[in-house]
Amino acid sequence: MEALTDTFVKFRTVGMDPMNGSMKALTDAVAHFGGNSDILHRASVAIQQMTGKGVISMEELRQQLGEAVPSAMQIMARSMGMTVAELVGKIETGTVQSQTAIRKMLAEMAQTFDGSGVRMMTTWNGIVQSMETRWKLFLKDIAGDTGDGTSYFNTMKQMMDELSQWMVGSEAKQFASKSATPCLSCLKA
Repeated sequence: MEALTDTFVKFRTVGMDPMNGSMKALTDAVAHFGGNSDILHRASVAIQQMTGKGVISMEELRQQLGEAVPSAMQIMARSMGMTVAELVGKIETGTVQSQTAIRKMLAEMAQTFDGSGVRMMTTWNGIVQSMETRWKLFLKDIAGDTGDGTSYFNTMKQMMDELSQWMVGSEAKQFASKSATPCLSCLKA
């Protein structure tokens, strides 16, 4: 959930519309290769950095995005009607404009990997990832956020703060010293 939100924000900050299918294309591509939320995050950072620079760089394409989507370079070349060698040559001269190249690459990823995210949800990794997301949402529901300081989280935080204060006070020290001897006796018995 966090990785999807993060990807959405990264796309928006560089002027890309994540709702036009580009974000789904990236998530499907990452899922196709068994990626998780961390890998999706790295892939979205690579796209954000390339878009922000205005030109495609080998570092982001081959290393960052390529680790998440191993065929990213081949897909970009194919989407632009080039061989990989031709693409590398143009990248080295700094003439591959990132907006156009990334838009074309994501369109090609959408065709190549469509549905991979849904299929991944039937694998062990997908089920575990889904459970992690559900667990986080469940914990958020438990913690609540009523805004008035009466949520479970706020109540527990207040109780923990009070306990912490008590533990450094003289009353806690007296309790500890009185409890130590009986506790040791129980352990020795």
